[in-house]
Amino acid sequence: MARARPRRMQHFAIEVSDTDRSVDWYRNVLGFKVTERHAAHEVAEIPVELTFMRLGDVHHEIVLVHNPAKTYRRKPLPENDLGWTRYSRDRHVPVVDN
Repeated sequence: MARARPRRMQHFAIEVSDTDRSVDWYRNVLGFKVTERHAAHEVAEIPVELTFMRLGDVHHEIVLVHNPAKTYRRKPLPENDLGWTRYSRDRHVPVVDN
């Protein structure tokens, strides 16, 4: 049976413990831009802060979500993250020497 494969990613949400620090990281490290930002309870039914960010010409590719009523605690980073520790970009992307 053939695997279903997405054609493109629309957007995704990430819960963050510190919105300003996260916005700075996505801006300065990955080049995202803030599209829109909303405080918690700005709309009565939405009790969380929402920050919409984009890289391209769509409204947003990521949404940073922060719940001010929640107590966040720092968790250590995983020691064996498959995306960073076990695989090298060079194994998957050919290197071209000019």
